[in-house]
Amino acid sequence: MAKSVWVWEDDLKRYRSTTTGQFIGVNQMQDLRVDFLAQQKVVMQSHVEDYLKGDISIRRLEINLQNTLKETYIDMYSLGAGGRNNLSQRDWGKIGAMLKKQYGQNGYMKGLLEQINSGQITPAQANARLKMYVNSANQALWKGITRDMPELPAYPGDGSTVCLTNCQCTWEIVPVEGGFNCYWRLGVAEHCEDCVQRSQEWNPLFVPYGV
Repeated sequence: MAKSVWVWEDDLKRYRSTTTGQFIGVNQMQDLRVDFLAQQKVVMQSHVEDYLKGDISIRRLEINLQNTLKETYIDMYSLGAGGRNNLSQRDWGKIGAMLKKQYGQNGYMKGLLEQINSGQITPAQANARLKMYVNSANQALWKGITRDMPELPAYPGDGSTVCLTNCQCTWEIVPVEGGFNCYWRLGVAEHCEDCVQRSQEWNPLFVPYGV
């Protein structure tokens, strides 16, 4: 049997199998997201282990963590946007802005590295924090999916809810006359109060074209 190749149908904003003609929906993309982020968390943990064993310097640890997180954001955004070949300069700018918040000059990762270097936190605590950074790349998936739309008020995993980057919610986007009806859908995990409120208030959120 021929191996299925998935191609991006830009007019439909969905992946289609060239073998079966079937489409990948948001639910399947979420499954791919979970598997990929789990792999990236293992990679991040290995970098910390290398440092604690004395195999790499704190500076090399910083570089390795940044490169892994950068790869995670790019791949997640690309998944939502139909692949790296689909990315424009505007898309790369969006990715860069998200990464700046994570490990820029005043990014979240700076404090973590200082704590690891000084021994203020345990390896388990460091890995728990790194898992949150990896989870934050979920917002990149959604910004990729909605790249041709006006900016939404929030994205799952962007840290704007009580559950922070652990958010498992999704957007359901329905094109309608004059714009989009956008529904904040609760994920399968336990829901924080912010997500529950959003599911009630943004049910739907109407986003007009060009706003």
